Amino acid sequence: MKEFGELLQRFDPNLDYLSARENAIRFGVGNGSNQLRSYFNEVVYKGFHGGLNITDEKAIVDYLISSNNDLKKTLCDEKLLEFVYFLASEKEANNGFIYITKETGLFASI
Repeated sequence: MKEFGELLQRFDPNLDYLSARENAIRFGVGNGSNQLRSYFNEVVYKGFHGGLNITDEKAIVDYLISSNNDLKKTLCDEKLLEFVYFLASEKEANNGFIYITKETGLFASI
């Protein structure tokens, strides 16, 4: 969901969405197999590719501030309204939605 960070950076280069990046660095689709191999004989990854076409700016704002305490403190009052307007303009420039890549999957181990 890298687009969340990209949106925040375009809105205000001082903002960052660390939550997803920090979690992916710890354990994610890119490094999960190697971490699990220390504990299991066999590790199989099944990826579920896709994305989200989000049409509701408030849903994006709600998700971002619920998953990152720093954003919750920063995106408030006037700055929050500016961000919602920014998202609305991004949505309009992209055929009425904001596309968010999601990279998820399942590790099966024995």
